[in-house]
Amino acid sequence: YQSFFDKTESINIELIEKKKYRIDLCLDYLDYAQETYVPFIDRLVSGEHYSIKIISSGCFHNSEENVLIERKDDGYYLKYADKKMLLDAELIEEIRHFELELNYIKGGGCTTEDEYLLKYKDHVVFVSDDSCRWNGWYYLKKRLE
Repeated sequence: YQSFFDKTESINIELIEKKKYRIDLCLDYLDYAQETYVPFIDRLVSGEHYSIKIISSGCFHNSEENVLIERKDDGYYLKYADKKMLLDAELIEEIRHFELELNYIKGGGCTTEDEYLLKYKDHVVFVSDDSCRWNGWYYLKKRLE
């Protein structure tokens, strides 16, 4: 089957007897361990940072948010609005997953468009998501708060 991230996934099923079976497919599954792309958070050395700008616009809204992720000797920090927080291992993993998933987002024809601009040194990633299905920043922000 095709996942939400446009990857072909498969599930092996052993049929023991002739009956109806229920099969649950996880369409938003991504095998993060198999990905070759190295997220910006894993490229940082102490004293470096990268930024994420999120612009969301639709029929009834328009917003812009900025995030800065910085690495220091004692760990990773996230700056958002007026807040600064030390990231634990779980949140660092969430940020990795966010960026890995972002690489697979394609258009979708929804009236809401979320634009993501990630900058690290001279590396820039720009993704426009008008699928109304992924909502990456919404879910990441929810996990961070």
